[in-house]
Amino acid sequence: MFYTISLLVALFLGQTAESSKNVEQLRREASKAAEKRRQEVVRLNDLAGHIKTESDAENLIDSIAKLFEDELPPPWATHEARRRMAKAEYAAVTNSAQLIPEERLVTIWNEYVRAIGADSEMIVNTAEIHGLRDLEYTGADFMWSQDWGQSIWTMPSVFTLGPDHTVTDRCRPLEAMRVFYDLDHQYWNLRAVRKTLKEGKSFYDQMKQAKERARTATRLEARAEVMVDTNPVRTAEYRYINQYGSVAMYGLLNRLVDEFLPE
Repeated sequence: MFYTISLLVALFLGQTAESSKNVEQLRREASKAAEKRRQEVVRLNDLAGHIKTESDAENLIDSIAKLFEDELPPPWATHEARRRMAKAEYAAVTNSAQLIPEERLVTIWNEYVRAIGADSEMIVNTAEIHGLRDLEYTGADFMWSQDWGQSIWTMPSVFTLGPDHTVTDRCRPLEAMRVFYDLDHQYWNLRAVRKTLKEGKSFYDQMKQAKERARTATRLEARAEVMVDTNPVRTAEYRYINQYGSVAMYGLLNRLVDEFLPE
């Protein structure tokens, strides 16, 4: 009996050690993959800030598309769409007159929202688009400066800034795509923007104040909030597809792509 128990204990300890070894190996592999991805993002951020030729822009767009190859909807997954995007990005970087006015983002987004029958809450104006870009840049700039904050979502080089280091009223195509993504996937940011605008504040000024407080603070506190809510845009998209079909949605997105990236 004692021998049997000793054998079982030995087997258990051996399996536990082997399991721990496997977990550690998986952890190292995950860490290595994360570092590889971070280095790629750093390369893309540098490229975004130093586009000299249309080939540079194509490299940037293709590399970003590769990171999202499993998420991009059909109109954006084609070679033709990426080519047009790269062409527009190069034009905007080399000629400020080709930057996209915020009014154009408002027009395209509101056209989409009305077409799919989303709640009127998702209709935006230029002040809200500017506030959203202020939020995106402020967060990206802060996160990028942290060792743990460098990702495809925090690349500061894609933003168009003025002499005061705040976003201007025009943006590059890449940043415009981020705005559309934010509106479609993170609608709560729009609600935060509306609240901030109502208070007469800006995220840039709030971040400056937060950084100043952090310099003199002796204790850092963090708070996490869990929100359970329904995305009004996603609800409308699903309803639209159920009613008209995925082909109709594809056609709508194609029209918006043509409007956003005219030949």
